[in-house]
Amino acid sequence: MRQDKERRVPHQGMRQNKMPGEGDRLMRKPRATAATSGPDGLAPAGDVAAIVPGTHGDPFAVLGVQE
Repeated sequence: MRQDKERRVPHQGMRQNKMPGEGDRLMRKPRATAATSGPDGLAPAGDVAAIVPGTHGDPFAVLGVQE
């Protein structure tokens, strides 16, 4: 057996001590729905113009989460 396996450390992205309930997405409240400009339910034209070419900074804030 190679000895370098004994010296391995977990990846930095892996968390060792998980808090109870942490990461349990099924128990979380749903996020707010997409932002709209008014009662017509249409997104602002500037947001649409930035989403189409992929330059919008936060498209999910406008589009919302798909179900």
